[in-house]
Amino acid sequence: MGKGAGGNGRTTRVMTFEQFALSRGAGREEIGEAGLHRLNSSVSGAARQRATAKLAQQVTEWGARREGARQEYERLTRQGSIRAPTRIESLRTAARGHPDLVATQAARRLLAKQGVNW
Repeated sequence: MGKGAGGNGRTTRVMTFEQFALSRGAGREEIGEAGLHRLNSSVSGAARQRATAKLAQQVTEWGARREGARQEYERLTRQGSIRAPTRIESLRTAARGHPDLVATQAARRLLAKQGVNW
């Protein structure tokens, strides 16, 4: 956490919109139905339609929560209590990932080229 704008002593939280949305119950992990694709031919068409309608309702509610979270994130960003991570901060986060991941390796290479310790 860094100091807020103007050196007034308040702290500014560093988080991406996705992290913020997840903390508000509007993250991408909140959407979907894990078993919906498993509905086989033994499930009636009516049951399938009910499951699909329930998922559609959940998607609509999730979209509303996400839009509310986006507006709140933008408001808090303008106020200075939250800021998006810089490119270097994002690369450092990625560089701390599993060494076998391509994204981790790429982040490490980019940071090394810039002479930044990760």
